[in-house]
Amino acid sequence: MPVPAYGPQSVFNAIMQGKTDLLLVGDSQSIYSQYRGMHGWTRNLPASLTVCGRVWSGAVEADYSGTKVQTTGTGATGANLDLIAATTDSEAVAAWSPRDSYEVTFTGNMTDGTRIVAFKSTFPEVGMYPGGDPFVSKRVKMWSMHRASNATQRLAGGGYRLGTFVNNVQSGSYQAVAMGTGGGLEKSNASIIIEADQYTVSTTAHLELRVVPIAGGDETGDVVQWGGAVMHGVDADGNRLPGLVFGSCGESGWAASTWNTNFAEALWVKYFTATTTGSDTTVLAIMLGHNAETGDFTTNLTTLMSRLRGACFTATGKYPMFLLIAPWESDAVNSMDAAKDTAMKALVGLNTTYGDVAMVSLYEAFGAADPGMVGLHPASNTETDLVWGKFWRIVNLGPSMEERSVRTVRSNRTARYAK
Repeated sequence: MPVPAYGPQSVFNAIMQGKTDLLLVGDSQSIYSQYRGMHGWTRNLPASLTVCGRVWSGAVEADYSGTKVQTTGTGATGANLDLIAATTDSEAVAAWSPRDSYEVTFTGNMTDGTRIVAFKSTFPEVGMYPGGDPFVSKRVKMWSMHRASNATQRLAGGGYRLGTFVNNVQSGSYQAVAMGTGGGLEKSNASIIIEADQYTVSTTAHLELRVVPIAGGDETGDVVQWGGAVMHGVDADGNRLPGLVFGSCGESGWAASTWNTNFAEALWVKYFTATTTGSDTTVLAIMLGHNAETGDFTTNLTTLMSRLRGACFTATGKYPMFLLIAPWESDAVNSMDAAKDTAMKALVGLNTTYGDVAMVSLYEAFGAADPGMVGLHPASNTETDLVWGKFWRIVNLGPSMEERSVRTVRSNRTARYAK
């Protein structure tokens, strides 16, 4: 049967072979929670695809991120910490980080330079990657994404510690880094190199970001917001290894119109500046359709694409490719339909107004019918593998191939032997 993949083969080749950053922009289907997009992508990566790195989200709805507030150091007893989990769109927009990020505000005088708070981002669970964890025995570079209101330099900096939590204390060696001083989401001013023998696969291994004040400073009103981390393999000279670096920027319940209402191009510039790894190519995958739009879907989607394209070029000097993903039909929601599928298909092409645009239609892949899941979201590994396994098979084949079912192959084989 024809593969429901459309547009230039170059987009599919960039994902499967290129030195590419692949970012999924979408709704609740795209986030890091168990059985959602990043879980499904990781579990079903084709064996032929080389993985170089990942962007870890800081969202609290993720299985793979969280926070532990450490006991304040000696002499810092006058300080108080206020941990805020931003749960509304307005809170997230004000600070620019994907919704449900962790924000810590400080009140009081931090009288020494000991650790005040530690965030963590958990590495993927053991056995998550087919063929083994792609970062094991690799030299990798990592940096945090955060917002720090330390323009007055009361917060001197921070640091990383890679290891496990034991009795609320992080084990492993500590390395200090300079923190950013801007008001928007950004990468640390310095990064950490993790040598091959420092990284191990563990369900309890975390990356810590430590906040370090200047001795005697009054940090009242200072804010640090954890937005996640970026990690990718590097060679002995620190150059990025070839392969795919992938991540997600999803918001539950959002449509293209919601993204456009909440995030302007300038905010996307900050995000791309914080997350891009200096790759030759960036492919932006957009999967929207399960949430109702305000206004015209095509207009909303093209507005979002235009903003993403402009922001990516401003941040990296290179225009991105696009991979539009039409989500599957679900009996649990009525907003995905043939009209949206057709609208996405009309945007594909080589050197369009938005650059090279390709499409994968999971809507068509399942015959415009519910794949047989219990609800709107995959609720088990079986359902996750059903939809995202199908996605990777389509990407692997591309628009120039046909996907034959096992039944068809067996029928052909039987007919050949009958001769």
